[in-house]
Amino acid sequence: MAGPRLLPPDQWAEKQVRNTQNSGEDWIRGMNSPRKDPKAAALAATEKHKNNTMRALQENAYAKGIARINEAEVLATVNALGSGVFTQGVAARTEKIKRRVSELHGKLTTHVGRMDALPTATEADRDAKMLANLKGMRNLLK
Repeated sequence: MAGPRLLPPDQWAEKQVRNTQNSGEDWIRGMNSPRKDPKAAALAATEKHKNNTMRALQENAYAKGIARINEAEVLATVNALGSGVFTQGVAARTEKIKRRVSELHGKLTTHVGRMDALPTATEADRDAKMLANLKGMRNLLK
């Protein structure tokens, strides 16, 4: 007698978790020796990304996904993993953070210099400076 075509949901989920837990070293090996250049592959998929993003926007996928979030599960995961996951993740990215801060620092230094040079004698001057600052800050990360 044949068994069911699909495992029951709880067994299926447990199998996925178990298989993933057992494949950590395979993941590391794969990350260190990818079949394709990941950056080149991502750039080659630019149009695909645009199309998928447009479809997701049209289908309101973001709002639908947010609506499915179970906050209790999120907090249970965070509490089970502990703060070390967060702090170790940041620490592991120290060089990236230094590089990005260095890039931003140069742009921000220029922006702050421009803002410092603007007049603030009148309310109109201060309004103009505030708007220039807002627009300048928005452009920093472009």
